[in-house]
Amino acid sequence: MSLPPWAAHPALPELLRRLGPELEVFLVGGCLRDSLLGLPVSDYDLLVRAADLDAPALLSVLRERLQPARLDWVGESFGVVKLRLRTPTGEWLGETLDLAFPSRGGRQDLRLPLEADLGRRDFTVNALAYRLTQSAGWVDPFGGRRDLAERRLQAVGHAKDRFGEDPVRVLRAARFIARFGLVPDLELCLAARQAEADVWQQPPERIFRELAALLDLPRPADGFDFLQRAGLTGLVAPGDPRPWWAALGPLDRWPAADRQVLRWSAWLAASEPLGAPGPPGPEPLLRLRAPGHLVRECATCWRCCRWWGPPRAAPSSAA
Repeated sequence: MSLPPWAAHPALPELLRRLGPELEVFLVGGCLRDSLLGLPVSDYDLLVRAADLDAPALLSVLRERLQPARLDWVGESFGVVKLRLRTPTGEWLGETLDLAFPSRGGRQDLRLPLEADLGRRDFTVNALAYRLTQSAGWVDPFGGRRDLAERRLQAVGHAKDRFGEDPVRVLRAARFIARFGLVPDLELCLAARQAEADVWQQPPERIFRELAALLDLPRPADGFDFLQRAGLTGLVAPGDPRPWWAALGPLDRWPAADRQVLRWSAWLAASEPLGAPGPPGPEPLLRLRAPGHLVRECATCWRCCRWWGPPRAAPSSAA
C-alpha cells in the first residue's frame, strides 16, 4: 500500500507485510499530531489489534513474524512492546518502534474498539489514529484534527475526569500550550484549578520531569501563565513571570547543560515571593527532589539571574 509521506518510515512497508492482513495496525498519538502541525516526525507509535487473540498469543505471533527483530515487553499495564529493528544478520539498526495493544483499566483487551482505546487518552490532539491496514484512513472520533487546526487544547470527554485519572496532566497541558501554541478551552482551565491540590499529591519526581520539559522549551511563558491561572503558586509566583522567560530567549544558543542550569535558576528567581529578602533558597528544588548537582549549581547561579533579569518590583497600581 502507499503510505502518506509523513508516515513513510522506511521500516513500515516491510513491517506491515510481515504482520499480515488479519492484524489491524494503526499509527497513533504524537506522530500524527506533529505531522498535522508540520513538525518533523521522529517517534512512531503503532497500535495493533487482533480480535481473535489475547495479548500473550499476539506477542508470540509478533515474535515469530518479525524475526530477527527483538521484542521487549516493557509496559505490561498498557501492553507496550519495544520493537528493535535488526538486519537479516541480527545487527541492530539503532531504531526502536513502540507497538501498543488496546487496553482499558490497566488490562490489555485486543477486542476493545479503537474508539474506546483512544477515549482513555488525555487530550483530543493526542486521540488520533491512522489505519495502515485494510481500508487506510484517519480515525478521529474526538475532533483532534479540528482542534489542531483551530489551535485549541481540550480534554477527551470531561477535563475533570482526565485530570482525576492523572493530575500531572495539568502540567502536561501547560507544556502543550507552550510547545504548540495551543489555547486551552474554558472547561480545561476550570478543571485545572480544581485539580491543583491533587497535583501536589503526586510523586515529586513526576512533577519535576514535567516542569523540566516545560523549562526546556524555547518559549515556556504561556505554559507558566496557564499554571499561574490554575492556582499552582508553588510552581510560579504571583505577578507576571513573562519578562523572565522573554529574557531567557538567547539562552537557546547555549550548550544544553548550561541552559538547563540558567533556566532553573531563573525559575527560582521568578518563583520568589515579591519583596522577599535574600536568595530564594533551594527549597523549591528540594521539594521536587531535583538532582543534587542541579540544586548546587542553581544555588550559585540565582544571583546572576536576579542581576541580569527584570526587576522584582510589585506592579504599579497607576493607570
